[in-house]
Amino acid sequence: MEYNKGDNIKVQISNITDIGAFVKLEGRASGMIHYSEVPCKFGQVSNYLAIGQEIEVVVLGPGKPDKYGNPRYNLSKKKIDEQAIREQVALDIDNLGGEEKSIREIWKIFTQINKCLLQYMKQPILLDANSARLNQADGKLVVKLNTESKFELFQKSFKQRFNTDLIPIGKDSWNFYANIDTIPSSSLKAFEEECECLYMNFFPQPYVEGRIWNYKKEHRENIESQLEDCFPNIVVVSNKKGELSFRQAYSSHSQARDFFIALRDILTEIKEGCTVEDEETGEEKEYEPIAFDFEIFPLEEQDKFLIERNVFGQQEHEAVVIGTLRGETFSCDSIEVGKLKNVNYPSLTFIIDKDNITAVDKLVSDKKLSKVSTDLTGDSEKVNRLQESFDFITENFEQLRNPMLASYLFDASKATPTDDKKVKSRIEQIKANQLNKHLNEWQIESIAKAVEAKDLAVIQGPPGTGKSTAIAELIWQLALTNPKDRTLLTSEANLAVDNALDRLKFADHNLVKPIRIGAGDKFSSEGLPYAITEMMKWAGIDFSKNYILVEDNRAIEESDEYNLKSASQLFCKKRAYFGRHLNCRFQDFTLFFSSMHKIVRGNVLLFANLRGKKGYFILFLTSRHTFPFHVYRFN
Repeated sequence: MEYNKGDNIKVQISNITDIGAFVKLEGRASGMIHYSEVPCKFGQVSNYLAIGQEIEVVVLGPGKPDKYGNPRYNLSKKKIDEQAIREQVALDIDNLGGEEKSIREIWKIFTQINKCLLQYMKQPILLDANSARLNQADGKLVVKLNTESKFELFQKSFKQRFNTDLIPIGKDSWNFYANIDTIPSSSLKAFEEECECLYMNFFPQPYVEGRIWNYKKEHRENIESQLEDCFPNIVVVSNKKGELSFRQAYSSHSQARDFFIALRDILTEIKEGCTVEDEETGEEKEYEPIAFDFEIFPLEEQDKFLIERNVFGQQEHEAVVIGTLRGETFSCDSIEVGKLKNVNYPSLTFIIDKDNITAVDKLVSDKKLSKVSTDLTGDSEKVNRLQESFDFITENFEQLRNPMLASYLFDASKATPTDDKKVKSRIEQIKANQLNKHLNEWQIESIAKAVEAKDLAVIQGPPGTGKSTAIAELIWQLALTNPKDRTLLTSEANLAVDNALDRLKFADHNLVKPIRIGAGDKFSSEGLPYAITEMMKWAGIDFSKNYILVEDNRAIEESDEYNLKSASQLFCKKRAYFGRHLNCRFQDFTLFFSSMHKIVRGNVLLFANLRGKKGYFILFLTSRHTFPFHVYRFN
């Protein structure tokens, strides 16, 4: 009987070797399941399969005949397992409900909101061109925000809606008159929302107002309390003259008249004294007369509305929004202005590239620096990748390396549970081979669970609890477990990656060899020795034709972290000890020093006269940026 590629068949294991498992098929045919199709590692097939076990496999195609010339087929158990997983994930997604469905929907909404926020932050920042000051010596540009731009937009919108004038009543407050009975409530609501975006507070209800004076200070709280008991929404404020002014909002002319009469009567009762019955308890409370004068302003044909400027809200919001753009490059009329260095509202400080100073100076002198904008390319790309990843995971899960990601990403209970026995065993292995001898029990347990996790592990902790230390230890333990495997360490923050790499340094060897990938201007001093450009220079690989690597290398070499300021910094801060007790003849040592001198490009100090019992004691002092690997001992 012949088998075709893609056929699903049931077989029984007849033999197991290091390279795989063998099965008998119909007739004289046989089949082989290579260890990679179990899947497992070489020599571990017996840990996953047993002789006599019946399993389902898929035919990959014909292989080499056996030694008797009989047909042999290549089989895969892995593909059957993957198909079962895909079917289970599809079922999970169809049955997704409750909290898991909400999480999935929230994530989708979150990515869409992020896109909208980025579009908002790409809007030009309006500046006061007359305030711009450029210091060509240090390349700093200081310019103030145009804080009046939003108010100018508000004035235009107000004029279009009401066709009347604003009457100033203070520095940042205005009245205007309109007929409440003729204005649709939806129009007032829309204008209120528009004002909020322009940092203006519009009160959509007109008001009856009045004032109280000639009262004793000790009676003020009593007057306010009695007014608020009768009018819960009344606003009472004190002015510099010691008078109390009040306003009570209304929604129609008839309600305005009712409030006018009620206010007059209540104020008269407070002034003359009264007895008030508590509606809940029925108890009566006596109020003594209070001497004061009051006035309620007469109602007019047009209703009085109030608008106030939200100065604090504008300052707080703009400072936060613009503050998040620190480090971004801004431009004006296609001219690069520079990177936003500091936000001291309303002043902004930009660092100008020396090649652009002349062009920026012309913008400043011509009073044309009225707005700047940034394209937020990096952030846009990050959000786009997030959106694409989300869509791919939820809509094309069958194409994922691990299709179960579409299930356990929204419901962690779908992930493969960790084996408690394996975790305990792993804890003992970690304790016997720790990179960092100062780990606590919680860190060790978390690392053990992460190493043993089949799908995912989440380690959570507030700042300062040792997550970066745990990450470094986790990478070390993964390298010990599978020395040929590669580990990807990624983070939203460059510094977090560099901190973890810095904790990977080990005095005895360099078994873990990190390669740091990132933009040249994003490295901290801890990550610089592992930059891919530094690796390539160390290995003598030419990358002069790779524009991206050339730009990254330029940014690295121009950074403060890369450049050593003095010989004292070289000695005190940039020292690394290479080797001790090197067992070799002097001729061998000379060759060794010559090759090492070439590797580290001359930044070497050598003390060769320190003769020890086991050979020469050698101390190399070198910039950590020129020799990427932290190799400390040569035997």
